[in-house]
Amino acid sequence: LIKLVKNRKNVVLIFNDENLGNCVARNQAIGAATGEYLLMVDGDIAIHTGMDWLVRYLEGCPECYCMGFNSYECKNDIKLANKPMPADPIVVTVNYKLKTIQHVALTQYGMFPAWLFKEAGLKFDEQAPYREPGWGGEDNDLFWGMDKLGHGEVHYILNAPYHHRRHTGLNQLKEEDISKFKELHDKRRAYFFLKQHNEIVPCDSEAY
Repeated sequence: LIKLVKNRKNVVLIFNDENLGNCVARNQAIGAATGEYLLMVDGDIAIHTGMDWLVRYLEGCPECYCMGFNSYECKNDIKLANKPMPADPIVVTVNYKLKTIQHVALTQYGMFPAWLFKEAGLKFDEQAPYREPGWGGEDNDLFWGMDKLGHGEVHYILNAPYHHRRHTGLNQLKEEDISKFKELHDKRRAYFFLKQHNEIVPCDSEAY
């Protein structure tokens, strides 16, 4: 990594002695970022060529606080990953109060205005179990934080091509019996409900 970014002054490398989880890592990156917009991408996503489109959209839509790709509804195809944005992108508005676990900020692949974190005080929860290697619940938790601040409107492109190399959904984890990751995933989801709804939802709940 050091060799890769040696001559790129706009890249900052942050090293930790141990894996502190994606919430801590994202907060560190947000703290180091100096740009007007923040793009969050999971490690198994192929970056799309339409980043400039996302910037233009956010610039022209002041009521939108997150714009990106919904990995559960977009066409996941490696052949299309580097194709340009569609001429007629279908934009879906998500503008509601948090009622179910499914309402998320697009942290898998989404762009946010930096002031939402730098000035409004939004951040990822770093308490256990979020402060562990793994995934699950942090996108729901961030949406809840956005909603509390009055900035809970999220837009996503329904017909945009992208490639999610390994879509690690809960069903896939169950099929592959990756018990360690599922255990942490369930622990994070339970913590999310405890924090926001003051109740613990069983891990086999239909909410998942």
